[in-house]
Amino acid sequence: MFTPPTDDTPYHPFQVAGDFKFMEVALAASLNQAQVDKLLDLITHVAQGTAQVTLKNNVELRKVCNAAAAKLTPFSKHDVIVLYKKEMQTYEVFMCPVWEWALNLLQNELLALHFIWDAQHLYKYNSNGFKHFYDKPWTAEHW
Repeated sequence: MFTPPTDDTPYHPFQVAGDFKFMEVALAASLNQAQVDKLLDLITHVAQGTAQVTLKNNVELRKVCNAAAAKLTPFSKHDVIVLYKKEMQTYEVFMCPVWEWALNLLQNELLALHFIWDAQHLYKYNSNGFKHFYDKPWTAEHW
């Protein structure tokens, strides 16, 4: 009976299984190269003791993430009851008022500088005269 050879390094080309597991998580999370580098830097600092990690477990981490998300994304849950196939169905709908969202965007110093407030008419000379053209949504006629 033939016995296939055992592979002592199933994580090849990685040197150790931990590197393989790290890349598996990084790929599953769709991290780009800069994000992977930052995560590796953090792990290095934690291993060297130069960074303090106070989160005891995943439950505490989840609580912190949920608290941050509640501040950054003020969605509210509403139950919508509708008739569907002769039965009343209840659906959870999460919404953020558009006005509050717009005001939140305007308070962001990085974004506020890039908003266009006035309609713009752009023209190009075509040897007979100037011709109006459309370049961006705010260059249209009905702003």
